[in-house]
Amino acid sequence: MKRFVVALAALLIIVFVAAACSSSAPSAPAQQPAPPAAQATQAPAQAPAAQATQPAAAKAAEAPKAAAKGGQIVEVRFADANTLNSALVNDTSSGDTLALMGNGLVWINPKDLLPMPQLATKWDISPDGKTYTFTLRDDVKFHDGQKFTADDVKFTYELMLNEKVNSPRRTDLSVIDSITVKSPTEIEFKLKNVKADFLANNAIYQIMPKHVLEKLSPEQINTADFNTKSPIGTGPFKFKEWVKDDHITLEANPDYFLGKPNVDQYVLKVVKDGNVVAAQLKTGESDFGFYEAP
Repeated sequence: MKRFVVALAALLIIVFVAAACSSSAPSAPAQQPAPPAAQATQAPAQAPAAQATQPAAAKAAEAPKAAAKGGQIVEVRFADANTLNSALVNDTSSGDTLALMGNGLVWINPKDLLPMPQLATKWDISPDGKTYTFTLRDDVKFHDGQKFTADDVKFTYELMLNEKVNSPRRTDLSVIDSITVKSPTEIEFKLKNVKADFLANNAIYQIMPKHVLEKLSPEQINTADFNTKSPIGTGPFKFKEWVKDDHITLEANPDYFLGKPNVDQYVLKVVKDGNVVAAQLKTGESDFGFYEAP
């Protein structure tokens, strides 16, 4: 089998979000001390000819180019998402879409595959390996403008643990003994026993808005409009529309805590099979996707 990989969606999403989101302007370099008076007033008798005649265009070419902004990225896939509710996700398409719309306490660094801060700025692990204390960012908002706090983290995990919610993550999270909000920016997880992959596998789930979903019963969560028509998260892209088995359109979040993405729209286009994925990549109808060919 000849393996033809156009893009691996899960890794590209991590790299794309890191690269596409514009960060705050870097600090200005420290001011250099003023030269001594003798040096300040001393000038060469004559500028080198090459320097004196250097074209302005050549100087401009040396300057770094700003990243292009605007437009859209179209990802083509042959499986539509099932839900955009983090508690209910059990498929790759849903998970990849949510990775663009939301954030977990941590994420996986593509360079070394180790947990890295996301909604959490740091975490402490007790000597016995059973207690995780996360310090959270204080500058994060949900797509509707409401502030993210530790209460949203507690609500999300307790929702996944609720037996009346159809969460495929409940069994894996059953190791959690208690969740305690210490402050709006600090939360503690106590585990029943040591779970070596807790950070990498269980602290990456996208956090959901308590102020929206707490109004619903656990049974209503399973079929709520939030899951398909009005999901919100904290991520770089906001939900715009979902036409089932056709496309999901996301728009740049101007208030993203890591900066607004350079891309205005992200479209997840659904086609019937891998052959159509290949065809659309060849014609340029889509920007990237993943498939295998013989």
